[in-house]
Amino acid sequence: MGLLLWGFYYLLACRHTEPDPFSDGKSRIKSISFSGIPQENISIDQNARLITVRTPAKLMGMPMVSMELTDSAVWVNNKIVVAAPVLIVATPGFEFIIQDKTNKDSQTICTIISQAPGPLQVDQLSAPLSYSLQDGSDGFTYGIKIPMLNLYGNAVSKEAHLIHDTTGEIIIVNRGGLPVA
Repeated sequence: MGLLLWGFYYLLACRHTEPDPFSDGKSRIKSISFSGIPQENISIDQNARLITVRTPAKLMGMPMVSMELTDSAVWVNNKIVVAAPVLIVATPGFEFIIQDKTNKDSQTICTIISQAPGPLQVDQLSAPLSYSLQDGSDGFTYGIKIPMLNLYGNAVSKEAHLIHDTTGEIIIVNRGGLPVA
C-alpha cells in the first residue's frame, strides 16, 4: 500500500507544466476579440507573435476590436484601427504594435492572419443588381457594390465579369474601376 501511495505522489510531483507566457515581463497581447467573430475563431501564438482569425463567411458591420494587454504594455497603432476597423481582418499581414510603457524603444509587433471559411464568391442577390459604369473623368470614382461571401481572408479579385442575363453581353470591370472590354 505504501508503494502505491509513493507512486501516486511521484506522478503528481512530476507533472509537466507549461511555463506562463506572460511571466517574462515583455509587453504582450493577453487576449483579443472582434465583434461579429466568435472567440473560438481567434487564437494567439505568443511565441510567433501571430494572431489567427477565422472569419465568418459574411461579416455584418465593422469588426470592432477589444484587446487585453499585459500591465507593461500600451497599444501604439490603435488610432488606425479606430478609424477603419475593417483593416484588421481585410489587410493581409496587418500588424498590431505593442510598446512597453516605460521603454518606448521596446516594441512587440503581432501580425494578424485572416482565414476565410471558403473561396471568395458572390452572395445571393435579393434583387437584380443594377449598375452604371463611369470613366471617372468627372473626378468621382464609382464602385459596384456586390455582396460577397468569404471576403476576408481571401485574395481580392482584380476583375469582375458582369453577364447580362437576357442578352449574354459580358462586361469585364477591373479593380481600377474602368471597363476592360
